[in-house]
Amino acid sequence: MPNLMEILKKILKSYDFNIIEEHPDYVLASKDDSQVGCALLSAKGEVTFSDILARKDELPPELDKIILATPLDVSLELEDSAREENILLWGKKRLEEEIGRAVLSSAQGESPGEGLLGEIVGDMLSVPGEEIASKEVLLPDDTEQVTVRIESKHADDTGEAIIKPQVTMSDVSEISKRIVQGFRFDLELVPYYVFDYFCELIVEGKTAPQISQGTLAINGLTNNVESWDFDFETVPEVEATHTKLEPRFDENKAYETAKESAIALNTREIQTVDDRGAVTIYEKKKVRPKEGAIDIQKRGLVYLPVWCVEGSNGVMIINATTGKVIKEDIYRESDDIYPRSSSRGFSF
Repeated sequence: MPNLMEILKKILKSYDFNIIEEHPDYVLASKDDSQVGCALLSAKGEVTFSDILARKDELPPELDKIILATPLDVSLELEDSAREENILLWGKKRLEEEIGRAVLSSAQGESPGEGLLGEIVGDMLSVPGEEIASKEVLLPDDTEQVTVRIESKHADDTGEAIIKPQVTMSDVSEISKRIVQGFRFDLELVPYYVFDYFCELIVEGKTAPQISQGTLAINGLTNNVESWDFDFETVPEVEATHTKLEPRFDENKAYETAKESAIALNTREIQTVDDRGAVTIYEKKKVRPKEGAIDIQKRGLVYLPVWCVEGSNGVMIINATTGKVIKEDIYRESDDIYPRSSSRGFSF
């Protein structure tokens, strides 16, 4: 996988890491006194935890962080297990996101920021077993219990807005040329009902309340839910030629979806680690929202700009604000019975 190795080097350099050692299947890089090893991870069919541990043993010891990259899909559970071994596991989706970010920042002459270094340092400073999610806050034991009722908001409280596009047609051409060899680029505005949620959690075995908060975006075409953990700038109009898609259902249905998703998102089982020197104790605990203690707040109808790309090798949908590949469909030889100009595959 030599091409993937070159891509990984470019991603590291886009974050201002210095490559200090190069090997056929891994590199060592450093920045601000932090040293990372970035390696390819191959597997037969599906990546397993055993594959991860075996690859880790092949790398130099005493690295601040190890990044293992694979073009295969990996589960969130496997990513969490790898993180407990001080490893960032990058599967297909994460690689596509990083490639898009690197291309976009390079085209704009900017650094993508401290995201990668922050992820490395943040994991080093976290306390095992105490963190549930990046947006959860631990309150003192003597904090008064807060119960918040779920209340709907009137439709006219907020209006509509469009997230400002950051990715140009030239950027999209660069991102897509290695994958589908894009020749047609259409900008579309996809409707999302956006809600902020705030809920109090009950953690098994803990007396102190936990607070979880975040932003949920309900796709107005599919009713699918996305967790938006990024800030975005909105504009009233987009100058570039585009197609504005209209929602297929109303805000009331989206609100119910957001409420159900907030409950499901915060109902899970976590694993805590208690390192007592010679003995390490692993314990699973249940986390669930406190009944009635969830607040859903409407932010309005927000349109996300996406680039729909048709190419000689397939079609892609790319987030026009981040450069992340949302969806791709590579043509197979049997697909030749379909005309390439039909733009098939552009579905949400």
